[in-house]
Amino acid sequence: MPRFLVIFSFWVIATCHSIGAAREVGPLAPPTGSLGQVQIAVMQPFGQSFTATSATITSIALQFVNMNMDFEMAQDLFVDLRLYDGADFSAPLLATSRVNVDSIIGSTRSLEGPVYFPLGNVSASVGSIYSFEVQTATARYGVYWPGTDTYDGGSAIFFGAPIDADLHFAVMGAVPEPIAASLMLLGVPVLATVIRRRRRQWNELKLSRG
Repeated sequence: MPRFLVIFSFWVIATCHSIGAAREVGPLAPPTGSLGQVQIAVMQPFGQSFTATSATITSIALQFVNMNMDFEMAQDLFVDLRLYDGADFSAPLLATSRVNVDSIIGSTRSLEGPVYFPLGNVSASVGSIYSFEVQTATARYGVYWPGTDTYDGGSAIFFGAPIDADLHFAVMGAVPEPIAASLMLLGVPVLATVIRRRRRQWNELKLSRG
């Protein structure tokens, strides 16, 4: 194989590997200020709509808290999250995730912590509205919410309808690393020049032998 093709192959592999690396966008910040707690089970269908800011949704995070410790059976350990392609839960379902919340925040009353629901790599359209529904069969868990409409990209959903408030949440997305993307853009003209030069040398060699 010609040397320039070997170099090209290694460059493509290395650059694409870098661009495939994901990093978190908008990790869940610790709750601050005047935040309340809302019990999930009593508000179902329950969740939040939001506007996508990256082309991939990898996970969604909420700040969970143990609210009712009378519920500690096996079925009370898990919480499901469902991602929809639209502003409400009647939209097409894109992905689901089940998390053992007990294994993350523990079993003591009032213990709390961020819980991330992995969703794989869901393709999203930047600027479009999506929503997620939080489902549980237990009255044990609650999540934090400011109690006011602090987010312009969507709204909390209580009893299946939007309200003028928001949950304390974050949406994670995989984005290209800026350095890797820049390297790819810079490398294209360089490789084009090398290919033209090699082609010209090859044509000159054929003429000299003819």
